[in-house]
Amino acid sequence: MKRDPSYMREILLEYEASTSSDVMERDFLGMRGSDQKRFHHVQLLCDAGLLERISQSVFRLTNQGHDFLDSIRDEGRWKKVMDRIAEHGGDWTMEVLKTVALNIFKETFSN
Repeated sequence: MKRDPSYMREILLEYEASTSSDVMERDFLGMRGSDQKRFHHVQLLCDAGLLERISQSVFRLTNQGHDFLDSIRDEGRWKKVMDRIAEHGGDWTMEVLKTVALNIFKETFSN
């Protein structure tokens, strides 16, 4: 399954909008289709330190996740991030994505 940066962003925004300190996830045993895609991306976000698994089905947004969201929340900045990555062939790593997002975020304050 391929990583989808826009889907990862959607998940992070959902976690941030949650009124609970942790967001309950459905039991991922026997999942199919979009549930499997969601769990895969939640795991990737945990691998990147943006989400943290609290228990079998509870995850929370980390401080690093909040920081990353601050740099990509704005739709215009997110488009710039994705455009910049596309300019370089569209390949990305999470570290590249975070660096590009942070650089664009910093540009906002230098103008």
